[in-house]
Amino acid sequence: MDSCYAMYKTLFAAAYPFTYDLDDLGRYYVAWDRLVRHWEESLGAAWLSVSYESLVTTPDLVARQILTHCGLPWEESCLQIHARSQPVMTRAPYRSDNDHHPIGGPMETPRRAAQAVT
Repeated sequence: MDSCYAMYKTLFAAAYPFTYDLDDLGRYYVAWDRLVRHWEESLGAAWLSVSYESLVTTPDLVARQILTHCGLPWEESCLQIHARSQPVMTRAPYRSDNDHHPIGGPMETPRRAAQAVT
C-alpha cells in the first residue's frame, strides 16, 4: 500500500498513467497481490520474498541473500547502483514515523480494493 501512495504522489511524465487514478491503482494492487500469492504457492521454496525496508536498511545483506538464492556469485557492483548511467523511473514508498497513509485519506480506494481480496 505504501508503494501505491508513493506512486500516486509522483509525476512520472506520463510513463505510468494508472498511477494517477486511485481506482486503477487499487486494481493494479489487487492484481499484483493475486500474482504474488500465485507464485508463492506455485514455487514454494524457489520463491524469495524481499522486504523493501530490509533492502534499503541493509542492502548488502539483502543483495547477498538474493544472489545466493539464485545461485549467483557476489559482485560489488550490486551495491554501486549510484554509478548507473541509465535513468531510473521509480519512487521509494512513502513512509512516515507514525502512519504510512491516512485512514480515510486518498488511499482509501486502493485499501478497500485490497481488503476485498483478502
